[in-house]
Amino acid sequence: GRFTRTQVIKGKNTTLPMITKGCTPTDVSITNIDNCKGLIEGTATGTDDCTKPENLQWSYEIDADNNNTVDFKGNTNSFSRQVNFGKSKITWTVTDECGNTKTCSTIVDVKDQKKPTPYCFSEIVTVIMPQNGEVTIWASDFNIGSFDNCSAQNTLVYTFSPALTDLSKVFKCVDMTAPISTF
Repeated sequence: GRFTRTQVIKGKNTTLPMITKGCTPTDVSITNIDNCKGLIEGTATGTDDCTKPENLQWSYEIDADNNNTVDFKGNTNSFSRQVNFGKSKITWTVTDECGNTKTCSTIVDVKDQKKPTPYCFSEIVTVIMPQNGEVTIWASDFNIGSFDNCSAQNTLVYTFSPALTDLSKVFKCVDMTAPISTF
């Protein structure tokens, strides 16, 4: 006699695929474009022990304002999207043919590269107040219509130096070294 049996051997691969590119801000190209937006572009790559790289299944999600909402998504390993200036979160997901999934995220900061345009008085003439013997001059006192291409006028900050806290200067009688003093 002859005896026949069928034996089924099942193997299970639980090794996650690896994302080798796409998970750091430097993996994303940022280009400033008109109307206060930036173009972000990225391509993810990966490897796996049970799936050839070209057979990995990719998807991405972009949270354009990093506010926990998905604004763009796709089922590919590359994207090109316009976003507003600010932080954007990019999340990649890759799945191999064994059903294992790996996810990574990165945050990119799309910055306005154009500086504000200042329009200001070149000088201000004032007098020391007799009550307290001093006068306060604000950096904003010099403004006569400065603007920025992407910021509202009321959000601009005027300072005497790059330090954002240098908003005003106080001049006292002792600072006056001549009948007319220039500072």
